Amino acid sequence: MAESTLTLTVEDLRDAIAEFVYGGSGDYSDGSYTSQEQGVVERIRKSGMRLAYHPPPIMGKHHDWSFLSPVATLAINAQITAGTVTYTHTNRRVVFTTAHGLTDATAASYKIEINGVDYTVDSRHDATNLVLPTTDNPGADISTATTYRLHQDDYTLPDDFSRLIDDFTFAQKDNAWYTVKLVGEARIREMRQRSFNANFSSSDPQFCAIRPLANVAGTGTRKEVIFWPNIVSAATVEYRYRVRPDAETSGYIYGASDHSDLFHYACLTEAELYLDHARGPMYERFSEALAASMMSDSTDNKPRQLGYNGDSSDGMHTTGVRRHYLYSSGVTYKDFGVEK
Repeated sequence: MAESTLTLTVEDLRDAIAEFVYGGSGDYSDGSYTSQEQGVVERIRKSGMRLAYHPPPIMGKHHDWSFLSPVATLAINAQITAGTVTYTHTNRRVVFTTAHGLTDATAASYKIEINGVDYTVDSRHDATNLVLPTTDNPGADISTATTYRLHQDDYTLPDDFSRLIDDFTFAQKDNAWYTVKLVGEARIREMRQRSFNANFSSSDPQFCAIRPLANVAGTGTRKEVIFWPNIVSAATVEYRYRVRPDAETSGYIYGASDHSDLFHYACLTEAELYLDHARGPMYERFSEALAASMMSDSTDNKPRQLGYNGDSSDGMHTTGVRRHYLYSSGVTYKDFGVEK
């Protein structure tokens, strides 16, 4: 698929900044700029892109760019129940009669249910042994062969994930008639601790929460989604999320030709600030481009129909939980603080 020839590339932005700040050919890659000058150009470019991605409010309104909200899919893994297990407390190992199928990378993301109680998996010892944490285990040997459930309810989201925009929806093949509702992270932990899973026979999760992961060496802040109730069957969910943009090092930037002026003048605004230590004509031009982009983005792909707006009094399921799921995309409006 060919990109519009009006769309600016990363190299175009570098050229514009280099020419504005240093003059010359305006060709960032022609070898005429020193490594120090190229470093300045890159810092200005990244600052300009941050300004465009996260612009100041206009008339008190902050705008979320629709082109930073893609749809992604997430594969949910089925539970593992093959064979039986025993547990030895001295080394905190769960011993499987068949291979559990987990790897060193995946083991810590699973929980194992033994005799109706979930325990966190600490690590994989080998193909038929998992190690439980010192603070979360049965506390004594389980020598009788026991059935179990290995299930993964927590999933790491993409590196560029910032926040969830819409509910998780299931693939059609999963035959689910509801979406996964976003709730507070503490609510998921509360439902898990109360063993509410026994009250739900569905194999699909019904609620989820987003929470940050602790920083680890080599990465910044990442996030994960946690589901409830415990996952039984494999499924595929789709979701729309806000991207945490990358600086990009080559190729095209977000927004295509529709918003190229926004990024162009955002970068020149930062270049102007670098040279003059004050806002000037480039900032005025950036403000104009920002207003135009916001107006264009606000109308792009705007829905023509918002949903069902009524009480469904002439149909079935006018009361009860099922009505909430059937009309979850419906519309309500408020007048003087009273929902109509």
